[in-house]
Amino acid sequence: CVTYESDEDMIQALNFLAEMLDGQAYFVLAAAALLLFLLYPRFKYSAIDGIPGPPSLPIVGNIFNMGTAGYDSLKLTIAYCSRLGNAGLVRAWLGPLPMIFPTRPEAVKEFLRGSKHSVKGANYYCLKPWLGEGLLISSGEKWKTRRRQLTHAFHFQLLKTFVPIFTKHANALSNYWAQLALPASQCPSDEDMVKMIAESRHPEGDPTGFILNDDDLHMIKIWKSGISKLLGMSASHLADNRSKRTFSSDEKANGCFDAFPVIKRATLDTICDTAMATHVNALNDWTGLQNSYVNAVNEANAQAWDWMLRPWLWNRTFKLTRLGKDFEANLNILHEFTRRVIRERKEALCKNPKESHEAKCFLDMLIRIQMEQPETMCDQDLADEVDTFMFEGHDTTAVNLSWVIYLLGRNPSVQAKARAEVMQLFGDGVSVDKVNHDQFDKLEYVTCVIKESLRLFPSVPWFSRVTTEDVHFDGMFVPKGVDVTIAPWVLHRLNEIWKDPHDFKPERHMQRPPHPFALIPFSAGPRNCIGQNFAMTEERVMIAALLQRFKWISLHDEDEVEPVPQVILRPSNGIWCKVWKISS
Repeated sequence: CVTYESDEDMIQALNFLAEMLDGQAYFVLAAAALLLFLLYPRFKYSAIDGIPGPPSLPIVGNIFNMGTAGYDSLKLTIAYCSRLGNAGLVRAWLGPLPMIFPTRPEAVKEFLRGSKHSVKGANYYCLKPWLGEGLLISSGEKWKTRRRQLTHAFHFQLLKTFVPIFTKHANALSNYWAQLALPASQCPSDEDMVKMIAESRHPEGDPTGFILNDDDLHMIKIWKSGISKLLGMSASHLADNRSKRTFSSDEKANGCFDAFPVIKRATLDTICDTAMATHVNALNDWTGLQNSYVNAVNEANAQAWDWMLRPWLWNRTFKLTRLGKDFEANLNILHEFTRRVIRERKEALCKNPKESHEAKCFLDMLIRIQMEQPETMCDQDLADEVDTFMFEGHDTTAVNLSWVIYLLGRNPSVQAKARAEVMQLFGDGVSVDKVNHDQFDKLEYVTCVIKESLRLFPSVPWFSRVTTEDVHFDGMFVPKGVDVTIAPWVLHRLNEIWKDPHDFKPERHMQRPPHPFALIPFSAGPRNCIGQNFAMTEERVMIAALLQRFKWISLHDEDEVEPVPQVILRPSNGIWCKVWKISS
């Protein structure tokens, strides 16, 4: 029994008890609201549970599976889709959020054709602080207007005028390689290169590196990675325990170097020179703001991907986390670089109004649109488009060029055949800057090599759309409002679509793909990549220039290269090559 000395003491105690109960009530209500928020989508979209998919847990869904470390997530996705994807769709839950993976070209076509499902997925929220409402992310009338305005910047005739700039930077890249390559007197024969590759393969290694053989062991890795993710660790830095090859200082000085960062700087120079009419010289100046930009792109890619895998942080609380603060620091560098490019180009155009009127490059066209149609292009709109095309125009191209170099370096016979085509068309000793667009267009086998690289290692491993209406496909029901993840990485490697899907066979592209939506490295439908012809032409020029002057082997075996799925499909351990000059 509790006694009180006065009525006031009793009143104070009652007030304290009421406040405590009131606080508990708020806590209970908040907890109930959070639980409802997490469980409601499972009820709202419960219809998708009729679609085949991996077992999921309450609330967290398949977050442990999908949050697994880098390379493992790619292998796991292929394994699930191979086992469960015969129906054409696979279901998964990213926490409380439903996701659908189309696994047949017919299913992909259902979501990409026309303009019905043209809105990007919810995870693109994580790219908005970086790319804003640019062409990649915008939707509706804004996207339609911007796509119509920018199509002229990538017109076929305008693309021809860029070829001399492509060749200039291809020569710069070749000259950079020449400083690192071994002399022609040490250059091996094609037969010796085949032997070198055969000797470098690990006999116990998986020749494809993509099929899981021990599910139990793999699921242990997944759970460890998933728990680490919930504790706040970065998925991009959760490495597999397999050993990675390292290179001694002697090897690095003996014609061995990582081609990936070199290629990145060459493509940054190219996109700035062609699309932005700005010279940055990133390839030869590994200091300054342009170097900071390249490094910030690498880090922002990884950070944006980690954010995408944390749906509970798809809000302003992300900025309070260490990951969010690091991401924002990199965005400051990225935006500083692009704003400087815009400012310098505007200043140049003010000094030469005639050049502004001609608008021969992408940035000039944006500036002219802003001057003539200010209601459709404010300063932020212009900056968003420059951020988008600066990133996509150099990073995706650099990644694919690097994968082409890797695959040619692991397949010397293919490299020799591609080189023979280049030599036949251009001749020995003829500089690429003497070759025109039409001649590059005749490089059929080199084009097949690039397409096969894009099949095996698509620069964008997956992208997403939101269903804007209910979809019925082959007896399965996908309700409105569900994220549909299109995964070229998976689609390009399924046995049901491609014969020997993990083998590098450029010849397969001498014929049409097995289905119009079976090969989609540049997406498909109305929202396909606006710059795909630009990228393909640039890559043909770059690869032709390297084939003409060098031979190389890739020093990574298939089980060491480990592509990392971020916003872009990156090589986790670089693209280390040993390079020889062909002639002095």
